[in-house]
Amino acid sequence: MGIVAVGLLTMVGVYLSGIRLMARGEQITVASETGRRFLEEVKAAGFDTIPNGNLHFDGRFNDPQQGSFPPVPYPADGPYRLEVLTEQPGTRLKAVTVRVYYDGASHVVLETYVRP
Repeated sequence: MGIVAVGLLTMVGVYLSGIRLMARGEQITVASETGRRFLEEVKAAGFDTIPNGNLHFDGRFNDPQQGSFPPVPYPADGPYRLEVLTEQPGTRLKAVTVRVYYDGASHVVLETYVRP
């Protein structure tokens, strides 16, 4: 009887861990999709809409946009908050990095480069 009880408790623990991992996986998937959609908007808007220089926009603190940059879904898409970094490594090249925060401090990072 004791062996069956231990076995059942172990199975319940494994089942609950699986549910938590599925929920976490869904958050990562949605955060990744939000970041991908954001970077597609940046690329669609074009090179000239990205401000020159190295800039930082943090949607967790509702930093204001500069003109129309960063585009929607900045500063947030539901519970997912965006942090955007721009860098200009050359006169004809700009890098845009987006960190999408979920579940407090957890985040995913995506980056793209844009040329004119």
